[in-house]
Amino acid sequence: AGAGRWTVSSMLDAITQDTCLVTLMLANNETGILQPVQELFSALRQSPPRTRCPLLLHTDAAQAIGKVRVNVQDLSADMLTIVGHKFYGPRIGALYHRADPMVKVTPMFYGGGQEGGVRPGTENTSMIIGLGVACQLVSDNLVTYEEHMRTIRDYLRDQLIRNFKLVTSDEPVSLQAGQVCWRYVDRFCLPNTLSVRFGGFRGPELLSLCKEDIEASTGAACHTGGGVSNILLNSFLWGEAGAAETVRLSVGRDTSTQDVERVVKALKRAVEQK
Repeated sequence: AGAGRWTVSSMLDAITQDTCLVTLMLANNETGILQPVQELFSALRQSPPRTRCPLLLHTDAAQAIGKVRVNVQDLSADMLTIVGHKFYGPRIGALYHRADPMVKVTPMFYGGGQEGGVRPGTENTSMIIGLGVACQLVSDNLVTYEEHMRTIRDYLRDQLIRNFKLVTSDEPVSLQAGQVCWRYVDRFCLPNTLSVRFGGFRGPELLSLCKEDIEASTGAACHTGGGVSNILLNSFLWGEAGAAETVRLSVGRDTSTQDVERVVKALKRAVEQK
């Protein structure tokens, strides 16, 4: 708890003789933390733990593609998941499946012969093409996208430091209104994401005061209504109270410095109303 990143030793401790699948998020969508998937999977390849069946290695790269370089061969993954709307494509996903007789996936529903017996239903051709185009744009422009998002994210960080009091400790201490804290803004984090704790406010309360200027969240949409996210509890040392004060701020390909300034002004106004 508190690190938000797996290590080889912690992963091996979690694997039992009955483990058949190891699946890791390449990048977390709430904190922006990058997992060392290449290091972890390479370790499993080199020294496989004793299990009843060979391990399948899967990574969910949905949040990483379009923001950082992703190469399935470098990751040593058997399977890799992508989702188009995470990188400006259509809302459709795809699963990379390594061509290997040892890598077998049994479908829940069986398709016809034209679908390889894997997935039933008519293919959504237009979305499949859109996903391919979005992937090509990422391949052609990733350096530009990544540099822009990192520059704007760092500008957001700097503007928060200028307008709020930064607390550098990640211990479970109480923050006052006007104080902010974050853990990762480095090579272990996505270039577009900043997970910020705002003292004196629960995340939804703060965002409701800024709803005219900010589209942000306190966590993943799939955890909405479920209380404080375990991802936040396990990624930082702030405790439940600190996790409840956390807001996920992210920037995109078109986010400008003017957009950032507007957001920070809105956050500052909200805090000053406290």
